Amino acid sequence: MITGSCLCGQIRYELNSPPQLINNCYCSICQKAHGAAFGSFLHADVSGFKWKSGENLITTYSSSQENSRNFCSVCGSNVPVPEIEENSVVIPAGTLDCDPGIKPVVHIFTGSKPSWYDISDSLPKFDEFPSEQWYTEVLNSQKKEIPGEK
Repeated sequence: MITGSCLCGQIRYELNSPPQLINNCYCSICQKAHGAAFGSFLHADVSGFKWKSGENLITTYSSSQENSRNFCSVCGSNVPVPEIEENSVVIPAGTLDCDPGIKPVVHIFTGSKPSWYDISDSLPKFDEFPSEQWYTEVLNSQKKEIPGEK
């Protein structure tokens, strides 16, 4: 089980489904929301996600037509966004309380990367979103590496 919380600890959650991947996003919205060069997000099946406490403290902001961001109304931390229609949950990786057992696999929206930050690893880099085919291939390769998953 993976657990996480906001900075003040009032919002807590758990994830009982295997994480699918972590991405690092350099879009200008993530930079503003995280106050950093990028945001890191763990993606998983929403069926294994559960709020443990503080759900009433969540405030939602629509950062674009496609995305909403949840944050704690007390401390301002980004918190997970369950996407029921997409059957996924997007979890800000910085809110994890434990090791999820996976590492980032991609840098996205690198076309918006700030000039003062250099990416120093060999992960794939995309100026925008990778193709659905790329994501499918990554998810299929990740499943092969998880014992008991097919």
